[in-house]
Amino acid sequence: MIAAEIHQPSGLSHLGPVFIYGTGAAGRWMKAACDESEGTTVEGFLDTFQSGTCEGLPVLHPQALRQRPADGFTVVIASMYAQEILQVLVENGIRNAVNAYPCFTHAKLRTVSDIEQVSRQLVEFLIRERAGRRIAVFGHRQSAMETVAGLQASEAASRLVAHYDDEHIAIDPLNRRRDRAYDDYAAGRAFDCAVLVMPQAPCRDTIRYLVDVCGLPVELLVPANVTDGATLERDERYPLVGTVPRNAERALSSPMVLVVPPCAGTHRLMPPMQAILQHYGWLERSYMSLIQNTYYLSRYRAPAPVPPFERLDELHTQIAKDAAETVHAFARLLNHWEFMWVHDAGLDLTRFADIGGPVVVLMRDPRDIINSYYFRYFKDSPETREQNFLTLLDGVTFMGTPKYHFRWPSAKYWTDSYLDVLGRENYHILRFEDLHNDPVRTYRRLLTDLGLDRDPITPMSDAKLRDCIKLGTFEHQTGGRASRGEERREIVLLPNGIETSCRKGVTGDWRNNFTPRVVERFKELTGDALVRLGYEADADWHL
Repeated sequence: MIAAEIHQPSGLSHLGPVFIYGTGAAGRWMKAACDESEGTTVEGFLDTFQSGTCEGLPVLHPQALRQRPADGFTVVIASMYAQEILQVLVENGIRNAVNAYPCFTHAKLRTVSDIEQVSRQLVEFLIRERAGRRIAVFGHRQSAMETVAGLQASEAASRLVAHYDDEHIAIDPLNRRRDRAYDDYAAGRAFDCAVLVMPQAPCRDTIRYLVDVCGLPVELLVPANVTDGATLERDERYPLVGTVPRNAERALSSPMVLVVPPCAGTHRLMPPMQAILQHYGWLERSYMSLIQNTYYLSRYRAPAPVPPFERLDELHTQIAKDAAETVHAFARLLNHWEFMWVHDAGLDLTRFADIGGPVVVLMRDPRDIINSYYFRYFKDSPETREQNFLTLLDGVTFMGTPKYHFRWPSAKYWTDSYLDVLGRENYHILRFEDLHNDPVRTYRRLLTDLGLDRDPITPMSDAKLRDCIKLGTFEHQTGGRASRGEERREIVLLPNGIETSCRKGVTGDWRNNFTPRVVERFKELTGDALVRLGYEADADWHL
């Protein structure tokens, strides 16, 4: 366990409902400290990357707290990354009303029992049994930090070449990201002993990545469990995920891009698609929006102060034009991935052809996309509804905070973008309406188009496919609290705390909210595009 100078942190009494940020040993120790404090009740844990349960309590995404009154809870931070976590809380809408207690700092942390014991054993093992090996440590939790610190303080310090921490960037000069390991090897900076001090699921993915994708001739050391001090040799209980071998050439040459525009049915497509592709052993590139957040992408290119609002449209346009370059940059940086999903509005979809692999585009009636976006981001009012719809048809810039910028494109963009890729080589169109009306047949057709139906090792049974499809159903998305067609205006939280804007789960709902003036403006902007897309029989459509 972890203690701060062995003393219980002050100020934990009479906090009322508490959520602890951090699910590692520090978080568990903090729960014990809160349980012993009068007037303080721990209701759950928070974590941006993990879900499930910890100490018998739910692990939620910080967004889950946005549903609660701002003064109705306290966040206790049990991590050395207090400043980073405070920023995460702010970015998720949890601001001044939340009391945050950064009870741990790197200087004050000291370990007792399990983590210290396992880390010390691991360092001793590496010194004694792996002399001369170049070592890389994988992991972001305290146990990995302790292992790195132990190696740095030992005679093996010169052999520690990297610490791959996927969730904290540039903590120290050793810190790297797992997705650069292939480049490290190719450039002759390889390690030949990889120590995976990390939770089981990321550990499995890392093993697959190092063995199946990179083909690195490295020894994998997997401490069986940081809480039981078991063997330090590779634990065969950590099986490789998937059964189809992959390699770096495959990953680099033909990754698949899933283009999932906002409000086109993201939560209906992505959970089933992710489950299906995981079944076939495909490695997913972690989600990152390409152009939604212009501020952060501009910093990614070159550190800069917050751009003034009047320049955001200019930056957005520039980055949208460079989408193919950006994706190629990600392909170079994240060279182990086999599929990536892009969740942006405003991209030139034709430029994804440059990637070289299949491009799957989720298509939805543009009128329903605009209708869905309206109910997601506007407070519905009969007095303002028509004008807000007209604003969306022409395109509009939103700036929620000084560091967040989003450009909603015009109706013409939606129709033109779909027309540009309709029938194009290597592009596979998935219609939301087909997923809605006949999901089994639609997914089977996609598996055939991608050649996955011919996989002899991991066939997709009908039962397995239906289980995957269920993950994207309206009933599953709302946790059984609503049936398809029953309107829900509020944001719904999934079990892990992620928000999903499940409202109705139907097609053609635009007819209930467009006005004749909105219809006419849509026609002015798009001409006969809906006919060419197959959504109308002729250009004289109406409510």
